[in-house]
Amino acid sequence: MNDLHFPPGFLWGTATAPVQNEGSFRESSWWAWERRPGAIRNGDRSGIGCNWWANAEADFDLARSMGHNALRLGVEWSRIQPQENVIDERALARYRQMLHGLRARGIETMLTLHHFSDPLWFAEQGGWENESAYQLFEKYVRRVVEALREYVTLWVTINEHLSHSELSPGRFSTWQERIACCPSGSAEPGARPRRCISGDPQHSTPGAGRNCYPLPRFYAGKELVSSRSAGSQTAVPSF
Repeated sequence: MNDLHFPPGFLWGTATAPVQNEGSFRESSWWAWERRPGAIRNGDRSGIGCNWWANAEADFDLARSMGHNALRLGVEWSRIQPQENVIDERALARYRQMLHGLRARGIETMLTLHHFSDPLWFAEQGGWENESAYQLFEKYVRRVVEALREYVTLWVTINEHLSHSELSPGRFSTWQERIACCPSGSAEPGARPRRCISGDPQHSTPGAGRNCYPLPRFYAGKELVSSRSAGSQTAVPSF
């Protein structure tokens, strides 16, 4: 049997999300929600998760041993900005340490800026329904780009752009409700940080995470239009 080879420049790797891996994201709206009685069956909680925050490098070594040359990971907004006017520089330093470790192992970083998790203070202000939400998100993105751009050329602004309207954990149960409550101009959350990143002197490449599952029946008969011109790489329904 002949060996198969990826074409030059092909990125082969794995992906993670902060809330799913890091653990102890205590300032997140999800952390607060999972502590509500009855929120999760059996009262289960995320706790330290995989304890990735302390031991990510072990997985970096595993990825390298498997021949991976890329890894998508995210930064947790609530960890970096636990309060509206507070930036945790220690958190940014830990992320820089992780990204340096990936580079030292020859692994390209793709960094996600938002992966379904909001700071509790942001949620308490109305989350993405707040008219100032996009400006608040842009402020956070600018600080992250400033701190981490040395190690990143591939950026994901919003994971699964169509689903960013899941405004808070446990709040909406149907796609109809989510779309109805989504802020006007759904490309805006990704467009603002995209402009921040595009101004990077390293000519970084920003984009949005695609929804790869079949669209629900709610979209049946709706024309899909590309929102690339608005700064997103995801198709959105035209209503």
